Amino acid sequence: MARRVFLAVLVLGLVVAGGAGWLLFTAEPERESRSDPRADVVGAADDGWQELSYGGLRVEVPAGWTRMDGDCDSAAEHWAPTDLGPCSEDVGVWFHASATFDPSSGPGVHAVEASDAAPDGGYGGYVTLGDLAVYAQDLDAEVVRRVLRSVREPTPV
Repeated sequence: MARRVFLAVLVLGLVVAGGAGWLLFTAEPERESRSDPRADVVGAADDGWQELSYGGLRVEVPAGWTRMDGDCDSAAEHWAPTDLGPCSEDVGVWFHASATFDPSSGPGVHAVEASDAAPDGGYGGYVTLGDLAVYAQDLDAEVVRRVLRSVREPTPV
């Protein structure tokens, strides 16, 4: 009698283990939806500049700047004046992963070379905070300085 009970428990255990194995093998794996962060307007400064939130950071940009969507060489999100084309590299702010960001100069604000849209050149610079690098470029050095100085982590409430 004990042998039959043992055999029944053993068979039942094998059936349960087989069923669990089948479910694990055939079930669709749960995947985290990994989407790239996107900047959103989350507020405004007293003088009308917009406050953006991107990947856990906050940054202020001029009121006329919007997200530039386009099929550009750079995969970095770009905000710039609405009158520029989406792939213009003369003015705006770009968000990069700091691990893959490869600047041509050190952090801070530097003069940049002239281009078709900026015949007298301009100013550009970046700051890194955590996993992100924020690069800004404009014809006015004070705009670049303000954008870069505004990069911060949000203050907990």
